[in-house]
Amino acid sequence: MKTADEVQNILNGFTCNREVSVEIYESYGRVLFDDVYSKVDVPLCDKSTVDGYAITNEGLNNDFLVISDEIHAGDPADMLINPGKCIWVATGSNIPKNTDRIIPFENTINSENTIRIVKMTKNSNIFKKGTDIPKNTKVLDKNTLIDEKAIGILASIGMDKINVYDTPKVAILSVGSELSEINEVNSKTLTAIVRKAGCEPVFLGVVEDSIEKITSAIKNAVLQYDIVVTSGGTSKGKKDYMFEIISSIGDILFHKVKSIPGMPIFAGKVSEKPIICLPGNVASCLVCGYAYLLPMFLNAAHKTFKRELVIADLSEEFNSELGIKHYFPVKLKDGIAYPAFRGSNMITSIANADGLVDVSENEVKVRKNVKIWLI
Repeated sequence: MKTADEVQNILNGFTCNREVSVEIYESYGRVLFDDVYSKVDVPLCDKSTVDGYAITNEGLNNDFLVISDEIHAGDPADMLINPGKCIWVATGSNIPKNTDRIIPFENTINSENTIRIVKMTKNSNIFKKGTDIPKNTKVLDKNTLIDEKAIGILASIGMDKINVYDTPKVAILSVGSELSEINEVNSKTLTAIVRKAGCEPVFLGVVEDSIEKITSAIKNAVLQYDIVVTSGGTSKGKKDYMFEIISSIGDILFHKVKSIPGMPIFAGKVSEKPIICLPGNVASCLVCGYAYLLPMFLNAAHKTFKRELVIADLSEEFNSELGIKHYFPVKLKDGIAYPAFRGSNMITSIANADGLVDVSENEVKVRKNVKIWLI
């Protein structure tokens, strides 16, 4: 039997390292496979930061300058400023190559296609080529989670596609002949947790209590998917075959965890793919999903797992067993945490909870200033 931390370390040993190329429009929430370098200068050429007149330094010696042309945003700037002339430019437009400064239009007097400069500015009002991002600069690090800011950077350097880690595909199996007669819950809650981690869930259906059928389903699953999760069949009943099956076709990574609820959880490896076998009781299954699978799925997708913790007092003292970690569902009200657990087989034990009290293996009595993991 492993501790909770040992179990998490084992599960976090599995990652999906496939590379896939996606359109920038589809990249939100994905994780970069490589460092990204800009192949261009940003901006690509010198630009004007104001609406005004592009001039050369020699033009400062003239009382009047003739407006010889106009350049708007998006226009090419393939002309030069001739002596005694200026060119009107728009904010963000390209500027003639021999431009030394831009005079804002409000600093001039315009009369019959000529201007007279009446006020100078300290800066040139020119946004130089490569000022924002010089060519060959690293703009994003490998393993960066792509958000709207990262997409903006990728767009600015002209990227249409980007290489990211492929999305881990998680197969979900529910085990138990009785499940065909009731509203099956575990596959739906586990599917939601897979999606919460940004992975792709695939429900493979309910498998009846048959060693042959369960074995076949798992063998087929590991051929197509990165992770396989089952619920049911992990206890000591006459038809709880999961440990026997995984032992016969693969290797056991751990058997049971020193935590409640969910102690019967175990995991194995079949064809180098992890198989995580959860208890069938709905509350236990969901707590294990939060406690162990959510971090595992995020890690497999190269994403960071971070618990949102608050501190609160319990409405009553909780007595724990030394050496056993407890995840205790609670409802928060006015800064007090009230027990919500009603039994491992009752979905309301966790569905109505705001969080899980995280009671460590070294604690036996908790009441004041308790850590609560919001869910």
